[in-house]
Amino acid sequence: MDKKMTYKEREIMLLDAIGALSSKEEKSAELKRWGEIMTDLSDIYAATCKMKIDMLFDGGNPEKKKSYAGLWDKKIHKMRETNRMCRKYNVPRMFPAAAPDGDIERVDEELSAYFRDIMEYALTHDPLEDEEELRKADLKSILASLSGISTKERYDKIIDLVSKWGISYEIQENSQARNIIIFPHNMDKEHVTFTAHYDIFGDSCGANDNGSGVTMLLKLAQYLDRKGRDGIVIALLDREESGGYGCELYFSKDKNTSLMINVDTCGCGECVFVSDEAALDNPYAEIFRKCMTPEMLESDCFPYCDGRHAERMGIDVWSVSAFPGEDAEVMKGIRMTEEDKKLVREHSANLKFSKYHPPFSLSVLKYMHGGIYDDIEHINYDTMDKIYTYIKKAAEEIKNRR
Repeated sequence: MDKKMTYKEREIMLLDAIGALSSKEEKSAELKRWGEIMTDLSDIYAATCKMKIDMLFDGGNPEKKKSYAGLWDKKIHKMRETNRMCRKYNVPRMFPAAAPDGDIERVDEELSAYFRDIMEYALTHDPLEDEEELRKADLKSILASLSGISTKERYDKIIDLVSKWGISYEIQENSQARNIIIFPHNMDKEHVTFTAHYDIFGDSCGANDNGSGVTMLLKLAQYLDRKGRDGIVIALLDREESGGYGCELYFSKDKNTSLMINVDTCGCGECVFVSDEAALDNPYAEIFRKCMTPEMLESDCFPYCDGRHAERMGIDVWSVSAFPGEDAEVMKGIRMTEEDKKLVREHSANLKFSKYHPPFSLSVLKYMHGGIYDDIEHINYDTMDKIYTYIKKAAEEIKNRR
């Protein structure tokens, strides 16, 4: 076997070739056949390994010798069936040693190497993260469950999901707001807080504002729960739409946040914008700067959001959002001096009346805050996947930095 190509790479080549078949029926039949071959081969391999151990203790038993020989024949048959399927699709043979002209003494060595390679791939790859279409399908599924319901129902659904996934969380509440804090144990030390408000404006569907942000952070929580979440807290905040009370409650309790990453209205439009409102020497903000892709755009000010309330409380903020293409020039054109930014932080509640608040003619307003297009039908899952991939990459860098 060519050492430059792993067994898994050959298998992927084969599956890609099958996936290119024009007939859905033939494609389905071939994928089913491949799955059956691999299942049978796995069972035979496991039985062979067990039989080898038995033979060490009772190798002279004629019945065991006969059983072992039978397993050997089945193993060769399945390995050659695999090779024939590879040949059919012009893919290099999976098991050269099992071919009629192969070195039959190397059969077990090849088969063992195949399963080691498959196991290593399974341990280092996460299909729901590595495959774009699977990521988007997962985002779509979570968002659908959070949309078209009341704020109370969304709160209950979030609790249901994190409980089902076995993710640690706690409820933080007072008379004005009720927040959901994921990975709360990290609040005792320096950390980065990812935030998204979960409350809904009026009777809006709330898919974009802000089911999209909540969806991304729930998926990020799933990922970090599997891969490690040191140095990260996820806060799903209440009452952004009516005074920012959830944000104020959170930062009145959390004194160890080095940077707030506010994810809001990230589902509509094709342009991804960030707003860097952190100190120049903030090392975590530098991570988010480095992780930006060339097509991402910057603006000095976002519409009224939890980031404004956090700034007023002295928190460094990095905001992420999506805007329609026709809004891009307006958003890019908003530039403020340091003195201007200081005024905005000090007078956050009056931001919408200042000259720096984006004009109310922006198209994005139709997709948020009760806008007529704030629904599932207008969600851009390509944009959501771009933003999710961006914040996940930055979260990985944060973990690695610690």
